[in-house]
Amino acid sequence: MKPLLFLTARTFVNGIRRAVTNPRRLIGLIMALAWLGRYIFFPFRGERVQDFSRANAGRATELISSMDAVRIMDALVFTFFAFITLFLALGSLNTRTSFRPADVDVLFPTPVEPKLVLVFRIFRDYLVTLLAPLFFIVVGYRPAAAGVTSLKRVLEDPSAISQTMRLASIAWFLVALSWVCINYAASLFMNRSDLASDRNKRIFGWSMATIIVSVFGFIYWQATQFDGWRDAVNLAESPVLRTIFFTATLAAWIVHGIVQGEALPTIAGLAGLLGIIVISIRIAMTQAGWMYDQAAVRGFDSINARKLQQSGDTIGLMVEQARRGKLKARRTRWIARINAPGGWALLWREAIIMLRSTLPVIILFSLMTMGLSLIPLFAERKGSAEVAGGLFILFQAFGAFIMSSAIAQAGFIEMLRRVDVQKPLPFSFSNQVLFEIMAKALLAIIISWVCSILMVVAKPALWQFALATMIAMPFLSVLLCGVTCLMTILFPDYDDPTQRGFRGLMNLVGIVASCSPGVVIFILLTAIHLSPIISALIVSLVNMGVIALVSMIAGNQYAQFNPSE
Repeated sequence: MKPLLFLTARTFVNGIRRAVTNPRRLIGLIMALAWLGRYIFFPFRGERVQDFSRANAGRATELISSMDAVRIMDALVFTFFAFITLFLALGSLNTRTSFRPADVDVLFPTPVEPKLVLVFRIFRDYLVTLLAPLFFIVVGYRPAAAGVTSLKRVLEDPSAISQTMRLASIAWFLVALSWVCINYAASLFMNRSDLASDRNKRIFGWSMATIIVSVFGFIYWQATQFDGWRDAVNLAESPVLRTIFFTATLAAWIVHGIVQGEALPTIAGLAGLLGIIVISIRIAMTQAGWMYDQAAVRGFDSINARKLQQSGDTIGLMVEQARRGKLKARRTRWIARINAPGGWALLWREAIIMLRSTLPVIILFSLMTMGLSLIPLFAERKGSAEVAGGLFILFQAFGAFIMSSAIAQAGFIEMLRRVDVQKPLPFSFSNQVLFEIMAKALLAIIISWVCSILMVVAKPALWQFALATMIAMPFLSVLLCGVTCLMTILFPDYDDPTQRGFRGLMNLVGIVASCSPGVVIFILLTAIHLSPIISALIVSLVNMGVIALVSMIAGNQYAQFNPSE
């Protein structure tokens, strides 16, 4: 045990030293600590603890008088644990045995039993997991304090809130330990070096994704039918959510049983969480023999994957997975049959590369953008159509920014790798760069069009805003990719962390500078109540001019680019 304690202590100390001696990490650490200190000791006026207004206090009194306070407290406890459980459950998809090559060379040859190492890591991760809610508590303390202070005034027994919070803290110890054990058991079981484990991991991953999407869809569907806070409490008591977030349900039973003096819920909650912990530890111990094998295989591979991830090389990550047999070749015959002459061949090639390399990223961002499109539908129920249409355009612009940035960052790194092959093509450098930029923006354009069509089908009254989105988003996506292309050519060394960080900073500055004219014009035209279609046309013309300028500059830099320098 002493060697494990020594390694953990030295790893922690060395991590602090790297954070302090590395300028990039030090700046981020100082900014985070400065913001946290400012938030705690020097809050802005809107961040200070304030009581409910008269209207909100009246609604709280009406809610508590019309509903049992026990149900309200139970719903709050369940919601808190369900929120934390969601983040902890995502850890079951990751490899918990995060060993490094140094562990493979130094730790594994020692006579330390693998089961002892496993128990030590479970205990270590358990201590770290206990601190997980600390950030949410610090950030959410001020808004929550206002509600707690005001609720104490309208409750018959104000001490029940303090007692519930103390018991919830105690229940958190069991919930955290249960999910640490579940994650280790699932990780060791699904990451063994056999074909059955690979299949089980895919099944488990898709099942988790399906459950998460279904839960959010169910919550959104129920939220659209809310008439007040009573419906929110009823949603927290839904059997569907109580079954999916089973550890949150068990924790709520413990708190409810002790506060109300009921033995059965308390015993059931304790027995359930302790049973989960014992079963998970038992499963993890039976898989302990695979732990060193998994670490030896992944210890050295993780170094390359981490470097590619830090550099934003998504395609490189997919290539590494394909080399290890984690990805299967996909047939793209329907694209291969397309005849794309001239510069359009670059678009054709990029479509094939994206489908074969970054398909998971495409699916993720497509679902996210489509999900954002649902929010204006809810806003249209509560407010005017103009507000809903404005939100739709805003969320589509945000989706285009996220999707274009993610694909362009990896795509232009790959473009510079094949510069020796692509430069001799019979196109001008400006045209090459322009078609490369359009290729990276192609997916964001298609998704924005699909979302606009869905919006017209769901809410025909918003057809003008949907058409304005179809007009403006293609030019915005191309502009975002163009700025990323220019910054990638100017700062091409993706292995240098300093240049990589500076490139990200300059890319953000470039995006703000290039998009500001169009954004300002669109806001001014909207303020004078001009048609969104006409506003989109004018903004698109402005963005077209900026795109031409950025493409010309990027083409000149691309012509002078030498990969050997």
